[in-house]
Amino acid sequence: EVGDVILYQDEQSVYRNGVISARTGENEYSIYLLDFFRTQHHKVPGSRLMLQWESAAESTEETEPQLSLSDLIEALEGALFESGIVHNNKGTYLSKTTNVGSGAIECAFWRGGNAIMKWNGSGGVEISLFTDGENKIARNKFQKLFKDKLQWLHVVTFDDFPRGYGNVVNFMSEIKVPPKWLKSYV
Repeated sequence: EVGDVILYQDEQSVYRNGVISARTGENEYSIYLLDFFRTQHHKVPGSRLMLQWESAAESTEETEPQLSLSDLIEALEGALFESGIVHNNKGTYLSKTTNVGSGAIECAFWRGGNAIMKWNGSGGVEISLFTDGENKIARNKFQKLFKDKLQWLHVVTFDDFPRGYGNVVNFMSEIKVPPKWLKSYV
């Protein structure tokens, strides 16, 4: 629908906020992005658009099994350990569950990172994963392992913030000669 707030998947598979400004054909749209320049794109296929606000009723099928907190925690911890993100060193892993309404928040901490999993009590699960080091292979393996344990869950949106806001964070692998102030921390 014209006026709907959407997420637009660009050529680099990055999702950007936008608004549908016109329907230009069968499953084809003109949009403008909610960026500084109000960038416009025309003849965008519907397959590259996602409604920014989707109701649980639209994304939950009656045939899907009910989620349980114990299943989610088991999937999260299994994926963290099996992917190699968390090493099974005694005393380095801690988790805490807090019930919120009909859902819960699971916080996992370990030497080298943390994961926060939010569950709305029905079919909505969000996971924020932070690691000290850059390891795309382990991150992708974590995502696959988690989805394999709960196969009927689907990724609706995915955000990747490896470099901080405005690309201000650099990994050591990107710095040929570390700045003088950094040498005291390395």
